Amino acid sequence: MSQELSRGHGIRNYSHRFFPVRHILDYSQLFIPFLCTSTDLETSKLSLMKEGDLVQSVLASTASPSLIAPVEINRRLYIDRGVSVNIPVK
Repeated sequence: MSQELSRGHGIRNYSHRFFPVRHILDYSQLFIPFLCTSTDLETSKLSLMKEGDLVQSVLASTASPSLIAPVEINRRLYIDRGVSVNIPVK
C-alpha cells in the first residue's frame, strides 16, 4: 500500500485544465522554452525532460517522497531532483 499523501491525480487533472499547451510536446516550442529536471528513482541519475506531456514532467520534477507519489513516464519512476541534489546547478 502506498504511503504518500497524494497520488497526484487531482493535481494532474487540475493542471491539464490550466496549461493551455497540451498539444505541444517539444518544450523548446513553448512561448518560453522550458526544461524539467528530475531524478530517475531506480538509478538516482539526473533526467532532463525536454518533451512529452508537460504536466507529467512538472509533476515528476516536484514529486516528493511521502507527499506526492513518484511519477511513471515511459516505464520509469521519477521524483524531485532536489531529493538527490538539493542545489541543481554546477
